[in-house]
Amino acid sequence: MECLGSGVVSRQGQVVIPVGARRGMGVEPGDTVLFFSIMRGKALVVIKAEQVTQMLQSALGSLSELNALLRRLEGTGDSHGAAGPVAGDQQRVPKPAQPQDAGGDGGTE
Repeated sequence: MECLGSGVVSRQGQVVIPVGARRGMGVEPGDTVLFFSIMRGKALVVIKAEQVTQMLQSALGSLSELNALLRRLEGTGDSHGAAGPVAGDQQRVPKPAQPQDAGGDGGTE
């Protein structure tokens, strides 16, 4: 972790982002930044909104690829593929049969 500067909170709650941090993050006037609380509220992280958008798009793309792969595997009936079982893959165990009604009338009244 690198300290990129410091600032003082104004009466209006404003803090100037140090020039080194702005340059390092690529923050330009008019850009939107998001603030995240970490360490149980003891620290603040500033992330350029554009970066969060890109991270989410990348994650969604990966999930779409995984979903397509799973659909292909479901279509072949092969839940393990050539590489073997997928992490967390478990064999399906049939549910036990439900007990019959002890009254012997098939459950009708």
